[in-house]
Amino acid sequence: MTAIHQFVPTITRRDAIGHHALELRDLLRSMGVSSEIYAAEVHADVADEVRPYRDYVSEHDRTALLYHAATTSPLASWLGQRPEPVIVDYHNVTPAEFFTSWDAGLAGALRAARREIGAIVRTADLVVAHSRFSGQDIRDWGFTDPVIAPVLGASFLADPGEGAARRPAPTAKRPVEWLFVGRLAPNKCQEQLVKALAVFRRTYALPAELHLVGSATPRAYGDAVRRLAHAAGVGDAVHFHEGVPAEELAARYRSADVFVSASAHEGYCVPVVEAMRFGVPVVARAAGAIPETAGGAAVLVAGVEASRLAVGVHRVVTDGVLAARMSAAGRSRARVLSARERTDYRAALEPMLERLR
Repeated sequence: MTAIHQFVPTITRRDAIGHHALELRDLLRSMGVSSEIYAAEVHADVADEVRPYRDYVSEHDRTALLYHAATTSPLASWLGQRPEPVIVDYHNVTPAEFFTSWDAGLAGALRAARREIGAIVRTADLVVAHSRFSGQDIRDWGFTDPVIAPVLGASFLADPGEGAARRPAPTAKRPVEWLFVGRLAPNKCQEQLVKALAVFRRTYALPAELHLVGSATPRAYGDAVRRLAHAAGVGDAVHFHEGVPAEELAARYRSADVFVSASAHEGYCVPVVEAMRFGVPVVARAAGAIPETAGGAAVLVAGVEASRLAVGVHRVVTDGVLAARMSAAGRSRARVLSARERTDYRAALEPMLERLR
């Protein structure tokens, strides 16, 4: 029987990569392909579904090994020594330059991850990336023809349905609720969101609050964003949320008036897809893979200036027609991505499956 087994550095169900790997396992099995998941670190929530990678035993010559590349891991060198064909599923690695002044150790680990992944990519039999933006890394590392396919099961949140509640239009008495979901990290530029909130409140005399959902990496950056919020006079309006369970995260999307991103580097950006599924209008810096992922269903802002984000948010939250149009466009885009993700990924794997048959 043809087999494609997956190898993940660290896996948990509550992580986009882990969720993608579990969805891919189910897709492969539905195609009649044997598939198990192995990992270097297995979290308790998937302990009954994932095996330690050292337990892997070669089955037969119709087997390929698929590596989910996103960080440095002993798996990379281990897979590099295996005789089976290797597929690399590249989830992107943030360039170290974003972290150099914040955490030298983390910056070094990111440089090592990019070197490590570059090495395994150059010897891989097939490489899948989740955006053309990420595909450029693959080409830079010497693999000329990566296949582009969406993330599988881009959200682990329950489908909100078409009837997900929308908040009434903001007024002088009801704060405009801004939302961003993602690690509190230098490449995601949450400091620009804080500045944009301050500009918005000062310029338009509208009450507004910003909810930042995600843990700080590194902690020093999170502390700096908190200090900035107080220095900018919006300390009482910027709310930090860590360790948010799925039900609370869904509630955040339902209550948000706008999803705002200033991120400079995203390999795909699952939270943008989640926001669109919930009908939340998206205003985002046109950087990384976000323009590809949004696919015309977001207000994209050129440049990093906080004032541009503030203007974009004001347009959306004060123009009911535009907000409704963006909400509908986002839902439609999320449906398109969901409808094509399995087809696209199946097509990406077809050359390898033909080779193994």
